[in-house]
Amino acid sequence: MFAQMDILDGQGFYKKWFKFRETEAHSEMFEMKGPDGKKLFTTLEISLVCERCKKTDHPEKCVHMIDELPPWKSKSKHDLVKAIYGDKLDIMQRESMGVITESLASVFQKSDVDKLFGTSYVLQKPPLFVFMGVDPNGGGSSCMAIVSCILEYGQVVVIAIDVHPCKNAESMQHLIVAHVEFIRSFTQFSNAWIIGVFESNLGHESSHIEFMLRPYQKIFVIREKDRIGVHTTANRKELYAMATTRFFSQNAIHFWESFSASNPNAGDSLCEAKRVKKEFQKQLFMFKRIIVRPMRGFSLPRIVYSGKIKGANDDIVITLTMLLYWAQEFICHRTSAPMEMFLKDS
Repeated sequence: MFAQMDILDGQGFYKKWFKFRETEAHSEMFEMKGPDGKKLFTTLEISLVCERCKKTDHPEKCVHMIDELPPWKSKSKHDLVKAIYGDKLDIMQRESMGVITESLASVFQKSDVDKLFGTSYVLQKPPLFVFMGVDPNGGGSSCMAIVSCILEYGQVVVIAIDVHPCKNAESMQHLIVAHVEFIRSFTQFSNAWIIGVFESNLGHESSHIEFMLRPYQKIFVIREKDRIGVHTTANRKELYAMATTRFFSQNAIHFWESFSASNPNAGDSLCEAKRVKKEFQKQLFMFKRIIVRPMRGFSLPRIVYSGKIKGANDDIVITLTMLLYWAQEFICHRTSAPMEMFLKDS
């Protein structure tokens, strides 16, 4: 992939060409826009795989673009390169055939994520539980994320997502209250229990959120070790991620047909829902399994799950993974929740 960018020097603008290896991070960079809304780069894509074959499971088998081989290559050399790469198909696609590939460190497969954003789900019946995950932000560029979903016949249905950089308790309350009232505004959810899964690593934020929601009925917040909310340690993040990848691999995560965002700080709810979906998709692609090498010879490597790479955020993904793990624990009666109260109420 080649990209051209206008650069300002001492005498004015001049154009410079850059060559990039094609990864999902670079492909995202090619879509970056400046303050004027125009793309930063003028890109020229040269690929040896046709558009139809790119959508298959084996784009490296494409033979429809052989005529596009550059002068310094030949078909025999191209076959030799294939033989040299062997079963390292992703490297061959990226280095030799000009195909954008996903990193081996990516937690979620691109094909699974694409399926999530390509379909919608129609609920079959009013749910007994709506699971709502909240990850408060600790300042800086991070955001407070709220994700609500329903488990129905082994499927995860995401009904609403809100994300906003809350700077104080008032902003936090406006966001969480708007989210809850949005859920209650639908008839099929008006009598459902809202099961809160709040991240409790930031002091008492989880208890503050529970206090903000006390005026609302049929809301229960999961507790861990007599503390409101749940912990999110490095080991927990691995458990959370694995629980979520199982749903993705089975194509069991969907957006509700009436999915929306209720952020009171945004104007148009439809535009906000599109923005949130785009940000969610970006975070899913950027969420990595990173091996941190030890600084000392006798230490073991650490595995870190994070999407905070090059200034990116992972608030929505962390909230979703945490929510799905604890939703399963709740359904399987592996929490301290008084299940007899919920069953009696139903």
